[in-house]
Amino acid sequence: MLVLLMFIAHAPFSPSPVTYRHFLDSGRISEPVDLLREMLNKDHGAVSLVYNTLIAGFLNLENLDKGLEFFDELREHGDKAGSSKPYAMDVVCFNNIIGKLCKNGLVLEAEKLLAEMPMKSVTPDVKTYMALIDAYIREDRIDDVLQFFNKMVVEAGLKADVVSCNKVFNELISRGRIVEVQKFWGKWERKRSKEDAGWGIGRLRGFNKVVLCGSSEKGLWRSLKKMNALEMGLDCKCGFQE
Repeated sequence: MLVLLMFIAHAPFSPSPVTYRHFLDSGRISEPVDLLREMLNKDHGAVSLVYNTLIAGFLNLENLDKGLEFFDELREHGDKAGSSKPYAMDVVCFNNIIGKLCKNGLVLEAEKLLAEMPMKSVTPDVKTYMALIDAYIREDRIDDVLQFFNKMVVEAGLKADVVSCNKVFNELISRGRIVEVQKFWGKWERKRSKEDAGWGIGRLRGFNKVVLCGSSEKGLWRSLKKMNALEMGLDCKCGFQE
């Protein structure tokens, strides 16, 4: 491995991200870092994918500080006047850091990075939003859960997966936030297209849990009846009035 590292370091070209990944997969985190420094000293540079590879490697080793160090370094390269496209940050890079920050309880720092994404011409995706939503659930910040879920699905028009939607709806229902869930459902129902119908049917089972809880919210039983009919395949419209 040492011979290979020396060969790469003295080669007249920059190693690809695959080379860095090979070192990481072998559990050798220091070698790719040294290699990157050597390449930068030779003005060979390194594309953002190389930085993303190293950042992910450190985060997988639970070394958040080192991951943040390389994230900041990539950001600095991108912020330099006349910086070229290879240093452009992408959603994967942000998601890696935001996810790890949230898991470590550093939600405020994660929120700051989310706010920074548009300034870097990076659009948040479902993974970005769900990292923060999961953190809000753990901190019992249900109003923020509602706000971000609405922003993700209704405002941004992103399609959350079944597991993510079940998690959010179940958390809201278990906390008695039936009215808010109804309002969200109504907004989504007006936006969804025919090909999204499966998404809606999958959500019905979450609402049915309310029956088991003995809820008697105004208008809920009528809504449940409609949803049950839809789930059974009957021809009816499902939606709530705000």
